[in-house]
Amino acid sequence: IRDRNTGIWKSISMYTTGTLALRHPFVKSELQKPGFDVAHETISVEVVNPLNSMDTISGVIRGEITGENIVVEKPFRILRGEEKMVTFTPEEFPQLTIRNPRLWWPVNKGPQNLYVCDSVKTRFGIREITSDTNTPDKSRVFYVNGKRIFIRGTNWIPEGMLRTSDERTYAELRYTRQAGINLVRFWGGGIAESDYFYQLCDDLGLLIWQEFWMTGDTRHPQDKSVYLNNVASTVKRIRNHPALAYYVASNESSEVSGTPELLKQLDGPR
Repeated sequence: IRDRNTGIWKSISMYTTGTLALRHPFVKSELQKPGFDVAHETISVEVVNPLNSMDTISGVIRGEITGENIVVEKPFRILRGEEKMVTFTPEEFPQLTIRNPRLWWPVNKGPQNLYVCDSVKTRFGIREITSDTNTPDKSRVFYVNGKRIFIRGTNWIPEGMLRTSDERTYAELRYTRQAGINLVRFWGGGIAESDYFYQLCDDLGLLIWQEFWMTGDTRHPQDKSVYLNNVASTVKRIRNHPALAYYVASNESSEVSGTPELLKQLDGPR
């Protein structure tokens, strides 16, 4: 597919901000073992002071997990043209340690509980997904919240001619769940899917094996920085989705150097 992941082909929105802008809120969960009954939440958000501002600005970032009576605040100071990451850790804010959290589970294993974080809004699910190859044939085993999951997977190849719609995406993912599938392998040769696709996988309990845009018949990009910027932008867009289980840097080919390191930097191991 030529020109994949270039140009505008999905719904867009235009908006203005005040002097500062908040971008890419991220909630990362770590569950306490062996009970998986305590969740340690780390929240981060990027603060941007655009170049058209002449001032150094001081303020307070306030975050809320809606409906949970969890509020955190932290002062900040940002220079003209600066981008700063503000992070709230459970070590600094004990209220970010949640006892008996409502966990997110794959289909047929439990409910798909979701939380909402303000005021740059994002949904997230509390869950922990790990995997290993401690098997006689070195095949990979997945665990969700400490429970071994028998994977019933399928491929998802995005519509190359862009003839998709929310209605079609909803129907196809509903059929996927009804077929007994619990993991969707997102083919690396395709176009990055919409936010709606990932939201539906959260709601339906479908795990996602996420590949990036290299296949056995793909030449490496001439401009590596453009490729890695696209990876970073995509990860920041999708990383809060609890359905997202596994990152794969490419499909049937060597990945662009720097991709695995960038994935760990943005989201840690999956």
